[in-house]
Formats: sequence, C-alpha cells, structure tokens
Amino acid sequence: MAFHPPRQLHELAVKRVVGLPGEIVQIRHGDVYIDGQIARKPLAVQRALAIPVDDAYYWPENLPSR
Repeated sequence: MAFHPPRQLHELAVKRVVGLPGEIVQIRHGDVYIDGQIARKPLAVQRALAIPVDDAYYWPENLPSR
C-alpha cells in the first residue's frame, strides 16, 4: 500500500505489498482477498514463519541483578 505519511505529504511511503499490478486487493473482516479469493499461506509456511512469544520452559541465563 502506498500512501502519504501524515505531516509529510510530499513523500510517498510503502507499508505492505500484498498484490501485483492489475489485481484487486480487498480486506474483509480482517482477511485479505486478491481477485475475490482469500489470500492465505499454506499451513506448512505459516508454521515455518511462526515465532513463539512466550515459553514457560525457557528462562534467560543472564538476568540483570536489581
């Protein structure tokens, strides 16, 4: 998506690229559709990209003392 950032109307910024030229990109209820078809990565790709945000079994070794 290309847009003009607030207070910098003379500049053009690109935030995300989700489609190719000529495609119709829509966001419906939080899902991205390209040319009427939901755009979703295969499950194997989703799992490969997943990053755990909490792991109760891991504790950092070098915690700073207070």
